[in-house]
Amino acid sequence: MLRVGVVAQQTSGTSGGAFTFQHEIVRAIFDIPVDQEIQWIIITPAGGVMSQLGLSSEFIQHAELSLSPREHKFGITMKWFTSHLKSMLSGYRFRTTTERRSEYLEKKLSFLKLDVIWYLSPQPFTQEIPYVLTVWDIQHRLQPWFPEVSSNGIWMRREVGTTSQLQRAAILVTGNNVGATEIAAVYSIPLGRILVNPLPVPTDAVDYELNPVSSDSIRSFREGIGDFILYPARFWVHKNHKVLLEAIALLAATSGIVPKLVMTGSDAGNLDYIHGVIENLDITEHVINLGFIDRTDLLYLYSEATALVFPSMFGPDNIPPLEAMAIGCPVLVADDPGMREQLGSAALYLSSIDALEWANAITKIAQDSELREGLIALGKAKIQDCTTEKYVDNVKKRLLEFKKIRETWGSP
Repeated sequence: MLRVGVVAQQTSGTSGGAFTFQHEIVRAIFDIPVDQEIQWIIITPAGGVMSQLGLSSEFIQHAELSLSPREHKFGITMKWFTSHLKSMLSGYRFRTTTERRSEYLEKKLSFLKLDVIWYLSPQPFTQEIPYVLTVWDIQHRLQPWFPEVSSNGIWMRREVGTTSQLQRAAILVTGNNVGATEIAAVYSIPLGRILVNPLPVPTDAVDYELNPVSSDSIRSFREGIGDFILYPARFWVHKNHKVLLEAIALLAATSGIVPKLVMTGSDAGNLDYIHGVIENLDITEHVINLGFIDRTDLLYLYSEATALVFPSMFGPDNIPPLEAMAIGCPVLVADDPGMREQLGSAALYLSSIDALEWANAITKIAQDSELREGLIALGKAKIQDCTTEKYVDNVKKRLLEFKKIRETWGSP
């Protein structure tokens, strides 16, 4: 039996899509039939996804262990000392920081006797244990000018880590062919090691119409604002809130009908700048920032919004458009080859930098009911095949193929 450790280290919903994705995968692992060829071991910190979802099973093992280097500072420091001492005495090369952390954390995990690890976030903590790595994007190589992937040494740290992490992975999982091609081209990785696995639609979005739960406060808020468009995104620079603000300013200056722009999400460093843009454009009355909100309230806003507006400059795919489609909310996104592959004809694609184009599209989606209904129908059809169970099953099939390779050497 292949012992597969599933590393789910996100603990806060403020992490956005990564947190939602992690919950979906772990839940689906508990829902699939018991397999005689794979033993799943879920690895979380205290208060992680297992306790958040209230999951337990006699067939699935749970190891409560944080793999964050910060929480193991003393142990990793001791590893640095012993590693350097051995290197000086033996003449062997000094270990890198990544190698020392990996060696220490592999020792912490040794009691689990793992054959393979599946990391649900693109940050592996070990190297010698074969691993499956989920890759969201490599935008620091494709668009290195954004501060969140370049400033204060972030670019170099990310590149040094990403190169070794991707090249040493047994299997890389990415959402579409555009992403796979980017990874293969930039990091010289054979396409055969990359599993193209479309992002799953969160189950709570698919089932929302069956259980439309939300807080009294969000319902009261909605009743008081009239028509609105929704942008759920953390305030990173690449999320490109500015083009929406400029579009709202154009509508305010030229049209008698201006929908409210409702923004949700935690600050990732760009919120003060966005507040300044709102003031400079004099559109405070048209823009509402709710900050981070509960998941059920976000799903409710999808169900009430005129449209999801998603001008993010990072691809090659994203989860919010899938959530919106599942709930019946039309989708407007920034034009990108990856997004076109992900969403097909079920979305409107707009220039990420053309505010007038966004203003015209917002007006059109608000006034053209036939267009709205057509996009809703296409969206509903598009997400039918994007289930979490299928996503996990695709990874499981690749793991079983790798099992034959892993059986060529003994237990760890």
